[in-house]
Amino acid sequence: MATKASPTATPTPASAASVSLPVEDYLLKNDEYSEILYASTLLVRQCMARFGFDYAVDPAWKPPVDLKGDAANMARRYGITDAKTAARYGYHLPENTLPPAPAGARPMSDAERNVFLGDTPRTDNSSTNVKQYKGQKIPAHGCSGDAQRKLGRGSRNACPRASTTPVSSSPWPHRR
Repeated sequence: MATKASPTATPTPASAASVSLPVEDYLLKNDEYSEILYASTLLVRQCMARFGFDYAVDPAWKPPVDLKGDAANMARRYGITDAKTAARYGYHLPENTLPPAPAGARPMSDAERNVFLGDTPRTDNSSTNVKQYKGQKIPAHGCSGDAQRKLGRGSRNACPRASTTPVSSSPWPHRR
């Protein structure tokens, strides 16, 4: 005769940010992420220099540190889950979440932006049919895309048959 299990209370987390997922053990740690971002900026600088532009790299710059080490972005992974955050910011991110630009940095010119982004779609809907600058071919997705490919990201575009959606970045209904 089978024993009858007693119902137990379902745990209620204080917030979505307090939940951990098993995939988090496989995601980059803050220091690893910082190294990759810094390497990316150095690669972008090299690429931009080939086109005659000086892409300033501040060696002291570090990306914002996530004190919880929340690489899975649990606080916003499934939308806004905290009433205080929703009341204050709605669906938007808080302002000033990125560190300031390096001292003396100036906005990119249109030509610099075209070389940096290449054929990447723009948020302002400006032209993305930029293939070359002064007769020199711009890499796919510009110097930014070139740096990502050199660091190993973007391999799904280079190898479509191996294309998969990473578990850590896909929304829950698409994970099977």
